[in-house]
Amino acid sequence: MSDNTAVLLPAARVDVYGLNKKTVDAANALVQDWRYARVAVRVVEGGIDNATTDYEQHVSPDLVIIETDDIGDGFIDKLEALAENCVEGTEAIIIGPKNDVELYRRLVSMGVRDYLVAAVKKDELAEVTAQILLDKKGLSDSRLITVIGTKGGVGTTTVAHMLGSVLADKMGHKTLLLDGSGGWGTLVIPFGAEVTTTLAEATRQVQGGTEDDIKRLLNKNSDLLTLLPTGGDPLFETSCDEAGFENMLDYFMKTYPVVVLDLSAAEHHIQRLALKKAHETIIVTTPLLPALRNCRTLLKELRGEQKEDDGKKPLLIVNMEGCAKGLEVPVKEIEKLLEYDVSLTLPHDLKLFVGNEAQEKEISRDKAAEKLMKPFIDFARTLVPDVKASTEKGEKGKKEGFLSKILKS
Repeated sequence: MSDNTAVLLPAARVDVYGLNKKTVDAANALVQDWRYARVAVRVVEGGIDNATTDYEQHVSPDLVIIETDDIGDGFIDKLEALAENCVEGTEAIIIGPKNDVELYRRLVSMGVRDYLVAAVKKDELAEVTAQILLDKKGLSDSRLITVIGTKGGVGTTTVAHMLGSVLADKMGHKTLLLDGSGGWGTLVIPFGAEVTTTLAEATRQVQGGTEDDIKRLLNKNSDLLTLLPTGGDPLFETSCDEAGFENMLDYFMKTYPVVVLDLSAAEHHIQRLALKKAHETIIVTTPLLPALRNCRTLLKELRGEQKEDDGKKPLLIVNMEGCAKGLEVPVKEIEKLLEYDVSLTLPHDLKLFVGNEAQEKEISRDKAAEKLMKPFIDFARTLVPDVKASTEKGEKGKKEGFLSKILKS
C-alpha cells in the first residue's frame, strides 16, 4: 500500500463483473479494507454482457471493473457498446487472461484506466482501485497532514503553525493551514491575521458559495502560505457536522498540494474523520508522565484503526524537552515505555516560544530560532518528499472516463 492511497477513500460506487472465483474473492475482500468503508462495492459473477444489460436499466457507477476471457476484436466491440450505456465520467478497469502490451496500449488509448492480468490479487485490485477513485475525485496529488496532541498545553498548535510555515516558506510548497478548533482556535494570533468567518460558516460557503465567496474567507499570509482564519463559533456547541467538514477538506485538497490541519481542540468527530483521511499524522507530547500516559492510549487507539502495514504509522514529536529537569522521562525510556520511536525532540525555550506568542509572531520566522528550526526543517522534509516545490497545482480538470474517449473516436 502506497502512502498516497493509505487514506479513507471518498464515497463512491464500484461494480465488479468477475468470471473466476479468485477475481470474485478479491473484489469481495475490498469491503474488509478500512479505506473502502464508504465505497459501495457490488460484485457480480458475470462478464461484459451482464454489465451492458445492467446499465441499460440502471445508472453506471464511478468505476466498473470487467473481467474477460476474450481479448479479441469482439471484446472491443462489446466495450464500445458498454460505453454507450454508461454515464459520462464512468471509469473502467479490464481484467484479461494474459499480459498483452499491444492490448494494454489500445485500451488505454480508448480511455480505459488500467488493464490487469488474471488471477488478480486482492492487494493489487485494492491499490489500483483506490488510486483511480482518488484521481477521479481530484485528491490524488494532495497531502493532508494532521497534528494532534496527547493533552492540552503540549504545544500542538505551535507545531502545526511551525510546520505550515516551514513547508511554505522554507520548502516552497503551496500550503493551506487550517484550524479545526472552531471557537477555540488561535490560528490568527502568530500570523497577524484577522478572523474572517466561523468554522461552521466556512463549511457552508464551501458547500454552496461561489469561488469569490470562498476566496474571501482565506488569508494569503505569504507567497505560498494561505490561512483559513476561522473563529467566533460558540464554544460549547457543535461547530459543524462531519460531512460538511470533510467536504471542505476535499475542496481545499483539490487546490493546495499540502494541507496542514491542527486538531488540538477539534471536536472528536472531526478528529476521528481527519485522522482517517490523513496521509501523515503527527502526535505531539511532552516528556512528562501525564502526557505520556495519554500518548500510550492514543497510539493504541490509532493502531486499532489501521493495520501496521497500512502506511499510516503516526510520527511522534516530544516537545518541551528540558521543561522540568529531574522530572522528565528520558527519550530512550519513552521509546521503551511506548514501544514506539520518537521522530523528533524539540527543546524547551521559554523565552523564545512565549516571547513570540506574546508578540504575535510565528516562531519559524524568528532569526533567533534558526538553530532550533534546523532539525524541524529536516523532519518536515520527510513528510512531503514527492510534492514539487514552488508549483501551483490548481484544480485539475475532471477526467472524462472511458465513455467520452470511446464515443469521440
